[in-house]
Amino acid sequence: MLVLVILFALISLFLGIGFIRYHLAVKDVAHQIRLKRQTGSQNRLAPAAHAPSILELTEEAELLFGELDKTTFVVQQEKKTLDMAISNIAHDIRTPLTIASGYTQQLLKDDSQESQQLIKIADSLGMVSKRLEALMEYRRLMEGCHSSQCPADRYIPASNPAAFYLL
Repeated sequence: MLVLVILFALISLFLGIGFIRYHLAVKDVAHQIRLKRQTGSQNRLAPAAHAPSILELTEEAELLFGELDKTTFVVQQEKKTLDMAISNIAHDIRTPLTIASGYTQQLLKDDSQESQQLIKIADSLGMVSKRLEALMEYRRLMEGCHSSQCPADRYIPASNPAAFYLL
């Protein structure tokens, strides 16, 4: 009977030591994952214990980090492409608006018969200008900026329908 108790105590001791080592290995891997996530390091995870389940866990975590890096890169590229497209569109709209604005202002000064039509044209140009302002505000929001933090595009407010974004 005493032999069984000693055998049981030894088995319990070995299992306890194994459990503690396994627990410490999991905590070590969790700590490495946390550091890698916080620092953005490209270092591979190196588990202290070489138990198959710990190695499998670290390999899966490495795969997840790799997928996250690829996804982050793709998102950054798409954001740059979107920002460039918005800037190009805004530029392509600003130029004709500025030209049309200038002609409309000049014709309104002449006080001709077409004044009513010119006022309608000026109002339409003002509406397009407001939409362009909204597009640029959307771009600033997509960049994560607020009006007070980002440099504003130079423009004349749309309250003057014949005055628009300037380059």
